[in-house]
Amino acid sequence: MINATESKGTATPARHRVRGVRDRLMRALGVPLLGLSIPQVTGALKPLTWEQPGYWLGVVLFLVFAFVVWQGNRWILLQLRDRFDWLQRPRQRIAALLVATFLYTVPSTLVAVILWYKLGPIGEVNWAAVISSTFLVEISVIGVTNIYETWFLVTDRFEDRLRLERNERRRVEMELNGLKSQLAPHFLFNCLNTLNVLIAEDPAAARSFTQNMASVCRYLLEQQRRELVPLHEERDFFDAYAAMARLRFPTGLQIDVVGFESTAGLLIPPASLQLLLENAIKHNGISDKAPLKVTVTLEGDTLTFSNPLRFVPDPPRSTQVGLKNLRERFLLTVGRELIVDKSGGCFRVVLPLARNYAA
Repeated sequence: MINATESKGTATPARHRVRGVRDRLMRALGVPLLGLSIPQVTGALKPLTWEQPGYWLGVVLFLVFAFVVWQGNRWILLQLRDRFDWLQRPRQRIAALLVATFLYTVPSTLVAVILWYKLGPIGEVNWAAVISSTFLVEISVIGVTNIYETWFLVTDRFEDRLRLERNERRRVEMELNGLKSQLAPHFLFNCLNTLNVLIAEDPAAARSFTQNMASVCRYLLEQQRRELVPLHEERDFFDAYAAMARLRFPTGLQIDVVGFESTAGLLIPPASLQLLLENAIKHNGISDKAPLKVTVTLEGDTLTFSNPLRFVPDPPRSTQVGLKNLRERFLLTVGRELIVDKSGGCFRVVLPLARNYAA
């Protein structure tokens, strides 16, 4: 017994999910059936007959009463559905539902049937009919409520499966998009171009660059199916990538990593820092006279990546796909949103970290 309007509120521990139910047909059949069966089963219209106007007045009044009882219990069920979740608080929900429907249905039925006898054409109260009508209505309400609750459980289960499938599809899409962006042509071109220069000018540096590049590519391929990785593994990968970046910009890039003394139990989506570093290099001017300083700071369960915003005469067009992909990955895997701040001439991204309490 629930309203067919659907809430758009955010998810809460009570799991406000599918509130709507297509129950028009059930109401169209159930309300008249309840309204007509009450006087017929309990004899509340006797001694009136169908030839008398008072009989049809009673039929109309019982139909209206059935509608009021149905709608009132729908409203009660809606309120309890918002307050008590089946999986988390089943006993409280059942108890509250039984008490609330009883306190609403029994008094309203007693009052309605007694008023029918007092104000209607019969005049004398048939207490046996009053009691039997009250019992019949309460039993009917419990039965119909069980039907609604079963429908809710089936619907919730179906919605859970749909939500899991949608999240899995989004996760796979983001993994593919992330891998594409991390192994994008411009990234490989820059690496190969740098490697070509180093081979001619500094073979030792070229060997180091090749080793780091192999580590980077291996990490990206190995971690593409993992949602979260230990922070210390991400730090090792970032160090390898940062070493490659320093070889590309020997004096134009400064990278400081602060606060990584204790990373036990901290988890992060893989290649998050690499994406931010590549983004900083791509969209900011780097020169020997004005080096770009990148700072990565770990504080508690948050990681802050920051770099100054530099003017670039002919900046590359930014689609924000990489940052959008990273934001969605954190929402799905960590459950918290990253924060992007561009105020004060500084680009700052605050990354929330997950925590493995078993570590």
